[in-house]
Amino acid sequence: MSQQEQDRQDLHLETAGLEVGRIKRFLPEDARPDPGGKRAEQNERALSRLMILLQSNAAYAALYRETMEQLRRAEAAAAAALAKHTEIVKQTDAALEEARDGASTLPDGTRVYRDANDNAWTEDGRQITGDSLEGIVWREGAVSYEEFLARRKAAEEARRVVEDIRRYQVDVLGRSRDRITDDDNPPSETELEEINKRIEAEMPSEVKAIIEPPGPRAEMNAQDMSGLKLPPNGK
Repeated sequence: MSQQEQDRQDLHLETAGLEVGRIKRFLPEDARPDPGGKRAEQNERALSRLMILLQSNAAYAALYRETMEQLRRAEAAAAAALAKHTEIVKQTDAALEEARDGASTLPDGTRVYRDANDNAWTEDGRQITGDSLEGIVWREGAVSYEEFLARRKAAEEARRVVEDIRRYQVDVLGRSRDRITDDDNPPSETELEEINKRIEAEMPSEVKAIIEPPGPRAEMNAQDMSGLKLPPNGK
């Protein structure tokens, strides 16, 4: 058999979807017959479980969109709140350090503050009495003990707020995003509802003060849901 006749025969066999016992040379893979629907089965397996749910269950898809949108808004608000209160930490720390730098001192350098009743107190709340009062170097313009306590409390509160926001970002928002975007083990509708509740219930007040009020159901976040196409009838 000539090479030309062999080529013609191989082409006919490939077109019919029959094995020729040699490497297939003529038809591209997707143009060859698909006996038994093997390629369709492979394509179905390539779709993630999450994508299948979103494309086949309109109620689930709607709840998923709603949860993802709530997560996105909370993440944006938490980032803005963190930036704002990180700056407040800097300001309150600076105010506290200013009070400490200008404080009166004992001979050994211990800082001392005078309260409204002319009592002298150290930073750790120890009252100075008796002969020890003679050794205090009183500085003009030093803040009062009450002012020192107020500035210290403000600095501590500012740091606590930042820690709360960061914890919320990691423990609530981060874990929620990991769960929601698990393609092969998607959350159930019950889990999505629980995630929605937790995002709201554990949201620090500083984040709530920033988050925009929710309007009509927002469009799906393109970054999270790029490429998703739902059937028009939602089936």
